[in-house]
Amino acid sequence: QDDWRYTLVAATMLCQSKTAYEADMEAAGELKDFFRFNPYFARQIFEEQPINVQDMYNRMEYRPLEGFVFAVSPFNFTAIAANRPTSPAMVGNTVVWKPASASIYSSYYVMKLLQEAGLPDGVINFVPGSGGVVGPAAMNHSMLAGIHFTGSTATFNEMWRTVAQNAGNY
Repeated sequence: QDDWRYTLVAATMLCQSKTAYEADMEAAGELKDFFRFNPYFARQIFEEQPINVQDMYNRMEYRPLEGFVFAVSPFNFTAIAANRPTSPAMVGNTVVWKPASASIYSSYYVMKLLQEAGLPDGVINFVPGSGGVVGPAAMNHSMLAGIHFTGSTATFNEMWRTVAQNAGNY
């Protein structure tokens, strides 16, 4: 829908300081690519099955993680920010989405778009806020099952340490 395209492009221009041309290519074009490619690749994974032999039927069953995925998105790309929570949700996972503090505005409109498209409440949980507050709360939670992250090496290393220290609690 054109209205959402304009909204996402405008939010990206304001939030990530991109030109209209850059924002349209990224927030509209690249985001559409993610929304097309991710289901395509998920379907390929789900369709892949072990070989069956005479008198023996083998089947692989895929299921979501037992817990939530903590999706932490970057400050500079609306499409990548949207991909962090939606790709794990597309394969059945519950997601806690913490956008970068500098991209809350554009991420908010991505969340509104997903809700208008029919995303059920509770599948992707939008939790904007300080990384120093939201991150520890998510990573110290016993139901953390995965992390989908794009950001700095320093932040990744801190997250890695926190998860390693809590490995026995998950």
